[in-house]
Amino acid sequence: MTADPDGPVGADRRVLGAFAPLRALQAHDAGARRRLFGRLREAALPMLLTEGDIPPRVASEIRDAGLRLGGGWPCFSDHAGSTGPIPERLRPIISSGHPRPRMEWYRGIIPTDHRYEDDLVEACRVAATDPSLGMFVLDFIRWPVHWELEFRAGAQPLDSSFDPITLARFREACNVDVPVDRPSAAAHAVATTFAAEWATFKCDVIGAIVRRITTEIRAARPGLPIGAYIVPGSDEQRRLYAGQDVAALGRDLDVVLPMTYHGILGRPPGWVGEIVADMRSRTAKPVVPVLQASADPDLTAGSDWGPEFPPQSLGWSLAAALEAGAAGFVIFPAEGLDAARSAEVARRAVRLIRS
Repeated sequence: MTADPDGPVGADRRVLGAFAPLRALQAHDAGARRRLFGRLREAALPMLLTEGDIPPRVASEIRDAGLRLGGGWPCFSDHAGSTGPIPERLRPIISSGHPRPRMEWYRGIIPTDHRYEDDLVEACRVAATDPSLGMFVLDFIRWPVHWELEFRAGAQPLDSSFDPITLARFREACNVDVPVDRPSAAAHAVATTFAAEWATFKCDVIGAIVRRITTEIRAARPGLPIGAYIVPGSDEQRRLYAGQDVAALGRDLDVVLPMTYHGILGRPPGWVGEIVADMRSRTAKPVVPVLQASADPDLTAGSDWGPEFPPQSLGWSLAAALEAGAAGFVIFPAEGLDAARSAEVARRAVRLIRS
């Protein structure tokens, strides 16, 4: 790949940037945003990524700061506005027949409702037509799972969704005999008889939606690189609980961005390299990990991001990622880039650009 921090980002380009949630950008005043953008420049990161409906004034400030803007959309989560108010019928149902409980800030949306899907595809198409964007990334393009808590060692993820919409589609798509109005019975049938079909169905649903979205975006913005944030964990875990088949998704995406938050999952920094290597074995597309910058409680909004760790831990995770063949990296959150962490990032970013 060509190392060109000022050129377009795509399958033949490296990705170097930091992610700032839109709510965090909007909570800052213009001066605070300028200071944040300055920290990205100090870290030799040319792109700021965010998601949702980006206000024109914020996009303009990012451009004025000499940074490129990466946009995106929270596909099956309503935390960043998504496609509007979410009716309860679109909330995932667990095996007990109850709605999937809120975990921290996360609730999730089922990916099987055709009306919601149509609205989502159009929302992504419209968002991607913003001429200021240099990249578009699909976020929460997965089955409902709060992997930050549920993929920790010893945790048991809650399978879902056993709602009538999803079960009817599963029954028809896979020709399986599951009841559509009895969640517990359906969950038992899935666990004991149709586990393989269930995992394949989940991946097929997500894969088809990604194909629709990428087709529409490429028609509206030819040449705009498109990526997706991918959950970490094992391939089996990712397929079963998130419906993300990296090999299949790679056929429609330009870049794959695994969320390798080692601190949140209680993993050592070297684990980041393991995830990068695994995903590189599954797709020829560039693998660009998103790395956790900090676990500072001032940044977590009450969520559990694991114990605080020193700046060197970020540096070690970056080194592991690059040694495993990562095509760049994204730092999360951008606000975690203090002077020491910016220095850890800049050393690796400059080396990657010059290589």
